[in-house]
Amino acid sequence: MQAEPLVARSEYLWVEGGPAAIHAHMARPVVMALDRHGAHRVLDLGCGNGWLTAALARCGFEATGLDLSHSGIQIARAAHPEVPFHQGDALLPPPAAWQGRFDAVVAVETVDHVARPEQLLAHALQVLRPGGLLLLSVPYHGYLKNLGIALLGRTDLRLQALLHHGRLKFFSRQTLTALAVQAGFTPLDLQRLGRVPPLARSMLLVARR
Repeated sequence: MQAEPLVARSEYLWVEGGPAAIHAHMARPVVMALDRHGAHRVLDLGCGNGWLTAALARCGFEATGLDLSHSGIQIARAAHPEVPFHQGDALLPPPAAWQGRFDAVVAVETVDHVARPEQLLAHALQVLRPGGLLLLSVPYHGYLKNLGIALLGRTDLRLQALLHHGRLKFFSRQTLTALAVQAGFTPLDLQRLGRVPPLARSMLLVARR
């Protein structure tokens, strides 16, 4: 059996620059939350192919993207040359020049894919100015939704066990809030997005440094 290329195991491979499925219900609430709290300079952690970062820039935010994926950053830079994108690991300490630089950090469907999400939030805290915002989204897990997934036999699809970059963490409203509080943030709002609330696709937590 032929071995899988190393690059396929070492990064999430992006092949196109369009919006991901998550952006259909996530982009507008993120923009509204940033605007409502007066954020301007925004860091998109786990920006992937840069679609959301570029959308934020088109909405008037000074947006910067960071992602570990080489292919994602290559696509982002080619598609949106006017937006700064950086290839790097959000679990490593941020550059000194980013300390206290940003009004907001956005991490859409990112912390559920990393083994140490508290490290990502610790670094988000460092790059935020005093009073800066954290916008954190993860898939929604609730009793009725999980029961429906189990009854329909879609648990494997939800858990993504065979994907190299599948989900590692599964947050409830309580555990997502606790993650932010333990990292030093003060939660401001948590909303369910997509579909009706009991079957929501995602949760979006807004917290303040």
